[in-house]
Amino acid sequence: MNNNYNLTYPSENDYYDINVFNNNFSKLADGIDEAKAGGYSGEIIIAAYNSTNPLKNCADYKCTQADCTSILNAAVSKADNKGKIVLLDGDYYLENIWTINKSLHITGMGKFFTKIHEGDNSIKPNILRITGSEVLIDNIGFEINGNTGNSNLISIGNDKIEINSCYFYLPYNLNSVDSAAPIVFECQFVYSSIKNCFFEKYKDDRYVIRAEDTYVIGTISGNFVRIIDTNTQIAVPVNLQSAQSYEQIDFGSQKTTVYLKGILMK
Repeated sequence: MNNNYNLTYPSENDYYDINVFNNNFSKLADGIDEAKAGGYSGEIIIAAYNSTNPLKNCADYKCTQADCTSILNAAVSKADNKGKIVLLDGDYYLENIWTINKSLHITGMGKFFTKIHEGDNSIKPNILRITGSEVLIDNIGFEINGNTGNSNLISIGNDKIEINSCYFYLPYNLNSVDSAAPIVFECQFVYSSIKNCFFEKYKDDRYVIRAEDTYVIGTISGNFVRIIDTNTQIAVPVNLQSAQSYEQIDFGSQKTTVYLKGILMK
């Protein structure tokens, strides 16, 4: 018999007592809350205000329709290094920067089902900044609010970063502004894998991946870019640091247009 939790165990001759029953379950619920509140966690579940997944009822954190940046940053703080954060289906709104500063797997329920929206705060350079190494992000959609003038969604600032099966939506025209790109590299050297992502943008937004100041090696393959105003495919436009970086990237059979520091590679 486990006596660690101050529960009341009936004897074989006792009748059912609803007060004892409820008291026991209340103590169990208190214990679960204590366990969730204290220490680090190997897996953290976050629910959006409109999540439909049954796991919403036992999520570690629940977001409202307001800015949920502080909740997402709190989840990172609580997560074990090399742990996992699961975003259930629904819409998450960020007005500030979500910083991933440790090794984590951030996953959603699918690129069209879990969506992170950038709010109207256009002074922020991005909404997700990766400063930790060995980070995997997959099955999440990222959308820019049409009223904002900012187009950088993810900033990569460390080594061994993978972004897989994500969706990026830029619903406005920047008229060839070179600083525009859903994914931007901001470190000296990085191995990275960006695979099977779907980008939707206007024709004159120049790049979807910017790495003009970073020596990138790794894989950029299986991605698809569709022009919003014409519903047509274009080659994946990538701005790289150098020809040496280009030679160290596996593009697979993906259609790719490569620029070297803004100059189209022939």
